[in-house]
Amino acid sequence: MAAVSMRAAVWVLNQTLQEALKNRVPVLVEPKNFGFAVATGRLIVGNIGSSLHMDYTVCGPAVNLAARLQEETHRGEVVLDRFTAMDVEDLVVCQELNRVRPKGFALDREVTPYRVIQVHPSSLVQVRQLLKSLFTKRFFLSHIVGTPQDDIKTKEEICNDLSVYSNERIDSEPCQFLMR
Repeated sequence: MAAVSMRAAVWVLNQTLQEALKNRVPVLVEPKNFGFAVATGRLIVGNIGSSLHMDYTVCGPAVNLAARLQEETHRGEVVLDRFTAMDVEDLVVCQELNRVRPKGFALDREVTPYRVIQVHPSSLVQVRQLLKSLFTKRFFLSHIVGTPQDDIKTKEEICNDLSVYSNERIDSEPCQFLMR
């Protein structure tokens, strides 16, 4: 569900940024779109290295599989491996995709990816609540809006408008890609 929520947040943010740009609001980031992939399995998490160089990292077959599946995603897709799709079947509707042999995997190791095509209505309420908690006036003030070039509106007024706009997108269009 985290990947679906992230995808929803990217969609709402892109819609809001496009609206801001259309109204000549100076923004600090550009609209972007990318895919998400999640795989379930064993992995190692923690500080790995020596006393000279230590990094916090995640490694293992599930991490490699998620990275390879992500390379296959299209803009805005959420792709899951079979085990993850089975784990979240009560939260989302998935579509089975063609089997693939991810780069770096054994020749006999094909996997079946699944694309998330819809969020169950019961889960949509949670996603909406999360999005509304993210897209606040404070968020836009801290991370998104630059200094206005003219004196028509203050930065606070612009951020308030963007927060209202993003919440309208969340309410009126339940993130189109989530409900098909």
